[in-house]
Amino acid sequence: MSASRSRTERLGKGDAPRARPPVRAISWAWLGLLPFFLFALAFLILPSASIVFKSFQGLAETLFLKDPSRDVVDSAGLSRQWAAGGRGVSMERRGGNDAAVNWGAFAGSGGVGHDAEGNPIAGTPGEANSIASVTPQASPTPDGQPRREGSYPPRSVLINELAWGGTEASAAAEWIELFNTTTADIDLAGWTLSDGNDIQIDLAGTIPAGGYFLLERGDDTPIADIPADQIYAGALRDGGLTLDNFTELISRRDLMRSYQASISISLITALGGGLFGFLLAYAVILGGLPKGMRTFMVTFSGVASNFAGVPLAFAFMSTLGQMGLITRAINSLLDTNIYMAGFSIYNIWGLSIVYMYFQFPLMVLVMAPALDGLRREWREAAENLGGTAWQYWRHVALPILMPSLLGAMILLFGNSFGAYATAYAFAGSRINLVTIVIGGQITGEALFNPGLGNALALGMVVVMAVCMAGYAATQRRAARWMR
Repeated sequence: MSASRSRTERLGKGDAPRARPPVRAISWAWLGLLPFFLFALAFLILPSASIVFKSFQGLAETLFLKDPSRDVVDSAGLSRQWAAGGRGVSMERRGGNDAAVNWGAFAGSGGVGHDAEGNPIAGTPGEANSIASVTPQASPTPDGQPRREGSYPPRSVLINELAWGGTEASAAAEWIELFNTTTADIDLAGWTLSDGNDIQIDLAGTIPAGGYFLLERGDDTPIADIPADQIYAGALRDGGLTLDNFTELISRRDLMRSYQASISISLITALGGGLFGFLLAYAVILGGLPKGMRTFMVTFSGVASNFAGVPLAFAFMSTLGQMGLITRAINSLLDTNIYMAGFSIYNIWGLSIVYMYFQFPLMVLVMAPALDGLRREWREAAENLGGTAWQYWRHVALPILMPSLLGAMILLFGNSFGAYATAYAFAGSRINLVTIVIGGQITGEALFNPGLGNALALGMVVVMAVCMAGYAATQRRAARWMR
């Protein structure tokens, strides 16, 4: 036999040429995942990699100490990075200007005072720094230059020590110490200490010659056994996301309960909205409504699914709040105050009812295409085989709709889990949702701790990423029946 015989000749009788495996073309649908991968890179991978570095040294904000004439007398953090210190360890001044080399971390043992939990303060509030001692100047105007009224020379008062990372008891327990480098008492009336953002302190009192002035954040508990000379609001930026933030997140029960509350209300509204929303979608799509009514209901669902935030919260408070229309009507008809009897809408169940207002129509919009995709031939085939309507739905329709149904519920879960404006306007801080807690950590004064807020937000991103993955998987399976 010739080795050059054709491929057809090599085939036996009855054999057919074997087809080449089809070349798998790159699906353009993969491009739809590109934003998700970019999102993961920008908000998950890069921040996680930076945690290790930021846990040792935090990005700073600049504090400016100004005298009554608005001249800058001293500053801290001018390099936009805290030069030393950290969680539970103060940053002390060696002397000189606000250069990084003139700062250092507390180097003593035991420190001065105790925090709210009785732990020794790793710092020297009210006493000479552990790494250096600034010698008071002989004159409040050591350079001999004439000064405007209310004007003081640079560094006549120093920002001497900062606990920008808080104490061992709490990262929010921050404190600041000023030091008078002169030999004369200085009245601090008219002096300000500001970061140009959330810290704006109008100082009051007198700082003695060669003495100290202690400021504590929020109340007098950061250093429990040393009285504060002044209390201030706001917080020092402490580097954003750090390992300490995750440690605090896991150890604090109130923060973990905020996740529990958010997940609970998301499950309630996802299951309730999914069930009743599906029934509503069935009535709209397959219920035999006139075409005009179906168009109206779908349009209304599109509007209602986006009706949230302050208007929705106000609508429910005006209806079922303590002075709401229905509440007052019940009080008048039954001669009883239902809120005095224990009723309240300002809880998880009440907020779930509010969320249902936009969850129901969203379910209608998501399930309408899936219900439209049920082919008439499938039902006719079931009837021809003697199947009942229940058997058709149990063995044919529901298995086909189940991926879409589960995907829609996952979408409802994510929609509820990430809601903020409606919950905040409706209940404020009475319901401990994770979105409200994050808002307090990012924008609040007493609770201001952006690093902890970022840690909470990263936890939300993980939950939402799981929801997105589940939704994508169910939609991919559901798409098989829509071809």
